Amino acid sequence: MLVDWLLQRPEIDGSRIGVTGTSFGSFFGTILTANEPVICRPVRHLHLFVEPGCPHRLFEEGSPTFKEAFHVDVELYDEQSVYELVKTMTWEGRREDPHP
Repeated sequence: MLVDWLLQRPEIDGSRIGVTGTSFGSFFGTILTANEPVICRPVRHLHLFVEPGCPHRLFEEGSPTFKEAFHVDVELYDEQSVYELVKTMTWEGRREDPHP
């Protein structure tokens, strides 16, 4: 895993690992931060992309070229398959909510 690799690097201060993300990176950075206690800095979101399930914002409000590129990236070319995949892409349930 990435964090294990970082902790093995002599030039890395393991007590100061943080995460930043742009677009999908903000989504995956949120999940990484929630699941890695070593990470002590919150995700810095640039072009926030953490809507649970994200299909509406991603595909209905975003650029059509982004939607097309996503189809290619995940190797799914029909709308229904992509929507089913995207529904699973959520930060919900990845960590207990400290403020229920």
